[in-house]
Amino acid sequence: MGVLTAWCANPVCGRSFAQRSGPGRRKDYCSPACRRQAQRARDASQSAVSLPGAQTGGEVAERIAEASAALLEAERAGAALAELMSRFNDVAEQMEGYLPSAVHRARRDGAGWDDVALAAGVTVAAARGRWNAARVIRRVPTPATRSPGTSPSAALAAGGSGAGASGDLRARRQLVEALAFLQRSRAVSASAIEQATGLSAREVQAVLSGAQLPTWPELGLVAGALGAVPADLRQLWVWGGGHTAVPRTPDGAAEAFRQAVRGLHLAAGCPSAAALIERADGDITIPTAAGILRGEIPSRWEPAAAVVAALGGDASRVRPLWRAAGRPGTRAAPKGPLATGPEQDPLAYRPDGRS
Repeated sequence: MGVLTAWCANPVCGRSFAQRSGPGRRKDYCSPACRRQAQRARDASQSAVSLPGAQTGGEVAERIAEASAALLEAERAGAALAELMSRFNDVAEQMEGYLPSAVHRARRDGAGWDDVALAAGVTVAAARGRWNAARVIRRVPTPATRSPGTSPSAALAAGGSGAGASGDLRARRQLVEALAFLQRSRAVSASAIEQATGLSAREVQAVLSGAQLPTWPELGLVAGALGAVPADLRQLWVWGGGHTAVPRTPDGAAEAFRQAVRGLHLAAGCPSAAALIERADGDITIPTAAGILRGEIPSRWEPAAAVVAALGGDASRVRPLWRAAGRPGTRAAPKGPLATGPEQDPLAYRPDGRS
């Protein structure tokens, strides 16, 4: 059995140490003290993380109350056993999501794992293992995956491995292409994504490969690890799940239009406006194309259609968003930070990793 030289994974240490080359798991740290110090640093960096789309404890409590009321109503109406079981399962599923939501909120507000462990009456290791970010996003239902009249069980299934079975495969493929472009341009390894998100290697691979449509919180974590604004990928994710609903307000539709263009732009590898018009059908100028990429809503559909088609998008998906956004002239992107994330230059992602 040989001996190799390894370097401690604790960023404040980095010392070399002897690593055995035989079978078994390799050591990441030179000592238990360094391993504990690195764990404390990870805990501190994750304490303020806000999982995109995750419900708060109050929201879950409201859903528990709604599910309980539905169970009581079914019981009083003398419903069949199958319906009663279904109503009970709804209550149980919402109950299961409450504690992860409450713990996540406490952690986001500054509570440490020792505080969580004390409140739950368990060890720190048990608390961390039970309610870490990766477990929270698997157990907390999200409104984004729920459709009116859909049970919690069906909603969670729609956000997991069954998602998008009847969805838009083209959009799912473009979502994968956008993630691949971000990973290449930022030179972020899969292991770095695992460390940044708390997801397992299998889960990260499933998201990056498109083996299954991720939940919105999972996609948000991966997008954040790749240096992207999660909202830029939201419309591709929505279409990938088979949803076609258009926001009711003009502002909401305008933001969805921008998300659609931004996601398609990332999937296409962020070509410049000049490169884009070379492949576009119709009469469109570089300034017009650049404006649309920046988030402007054109007063005429034809320029938008040309940009969407040149990016490989489905114009029939985007046009309802453009129509609902209203067209009293060219509508510019809002100044300053957007509601869903910081405003970014659509050409910020470059193949060489610079921004």
